[in-house]
Amino acid sequence: MIRKVATWNERASEILHDALGPDEKEIAADVDAGIAELFFVGDDTAFVTRIEGEALIVCCYQGRDLRTVAKSIYLAAQRAKLSLIQFHTRRLGMIRLLQEFSPELIGQYFIFSVGVKDGKPITQHDATTAE
Repeated sequence: MIRKVATWNERASEILHDALGPDEKEIAADVDAGIAELFFVGDDTAFVTRIEGEALIVCCYQGRDLRTVAKSIYLAAQRAKLSLIQFHTRRLGMIRLLQEFSPELIGQYFIFSVGVKDGKPITQHDATTAE
């Protein structure tokens, strides 16, 4: 079960430590300010999201069951009528785990863009050319 937490906490720092890198203070401040949202899945998985325009940004993810959680994130983006999901990560292996969403590598930090327009996967390129 995915649960949202209103403020940054020590458990988030512990779980997300490897995924945060040097951005921990900024991401924690964004969560505390309500700009980003912190979620926990069970005892050992956490992620942070924020919305930018029509995109749901997954700022960091650490833990298990990425495929299942990604499906929930996908459905949440659809319900919010967003057109794009971006997973920010330094881990190339995530592309394999997100394969069903037709991910595309973009940028030096391996941004995975997953489109959700009209219930069909679209790429970052498709999303920018449709504007």
